[in-house]
Amino acid sequence: MIYLDYNATAPLSPLVEGSILNSLKRFGNPSSIHNAGRASRAAVDKTRKLLAEALGVLPRDITFTSGGTEANNMALHCLGVARENTYCSAVEHDSVLKLVAPQNHLPVDENGVVKLHQLEQVLRTARAPTLISVMWANNETGVIQPIKDIAKLCQQHGAFLHVDAVQAFGRIPISLLDGISLMTLSAHKMGGLKGVGALVSAPHLKMTAYIAGGGQERGLRAGTENTLAIDSWGQLLANGFEDFSAVAALRQQLEAGLKAANPLVHIWGHGVNRLPNTTCFSSPGHDKETQVIYFDLKGVALSSGSACSSGRVVKSHVLQAMNAPEDLANTAIRVSLGPHTTQQDIDTFLNHYKAMIG
Repeated sequence: MIYLDYNATAPLSPLVEGSILNSLKRFGNPSSIHNAGRASRAAVDKTRKLLAEALGVLPRDITFTSGGTEANNMALHCLGVARENTYCSAVEHDSVLKLVAPQNHLPVDENGVVKLHQLEQVLRTARAPTLISVMWANNETGVIQPIKDIAKLCQQHGAFLHVDAVQAFGRIPISLLDGISLMTLSAHKMGGLKGVGALVSAPHLKMTAYIAGGGQERGLRAGTENTLAIDSWGQLLANGFEDFSAVAALRQQLEAGLKAANPLVHIWGHGVNRLPNTTCFSSPGHDKETQVIYFDLKGVALSSGSACSSGRVVKSHVLQAMNAPEDLANTAIRVSLGPHTTQQDIDTFLNHYKAMIG
């Protein structure tokens, strides 16, 4: 199989595989005070410290969760901001978008970038306290938002800013910039195990408990920590992030090949900064679901621009927010590369694409 769906999940990193057996032997409850419990606690604390160092925060500012979705939900609930005072971009992940009133979805331009002048207008008129949620990089298009500018605006107007950095962390340099109140992370997008994420908070930020219980995670998120997944994430961080330096060049070759094969192909967000690994493109006349099935039969794993649980063909909410014409939105698929993607993978994909379009 040629795997080109890293934005959905990354294959388990070889840096983690070798550590899992040792992590399994560390079975103690990290809240227990005996030796087995202390060993598990040490592993959890080590990962917390490594994350803090990578992001420029203190370990106490990191709360482990079950993943990015829970961390996003926690972020929008733990500050006590009313729903009518909570805003997000119109291209957010559903775990944010579904928690924000539709009238509070901030518009984006044709590339999917938040319109800063309209954000500033909202900040000028919104009632305090106000919470803004904007993802660092989009999961469908890879488009990178101007987070530094957004954080500055929020800071100037005294608003909280939550940033979903699930797709960005490990792929581009990020940190908890001034003006960012909360940031969401997930391990499995960067080669760790599924089942663990984190919510990173600005120092001394006052938050209410999201899950009540035994008081784990500073009383914010009760429940026994997923020690195996947390420890494995730490092993990945300790060995350094997987190298994405070669991915950008492969993506350029991919996009050049697409354009050469099909002059009608449209690459979304091509005019702005994007993640080095992500290409979302439309091929007019070729239904997206049909394309995904076609490539799957050829041994290539990739995704359509959106998925609908009812089975109906619908336009991606991301492309819809970008005012994409229906014929383009309904033919959009996403190719997302990773550190283990090879030149041969790209060549094989392009050969299959050429055969598909005839």
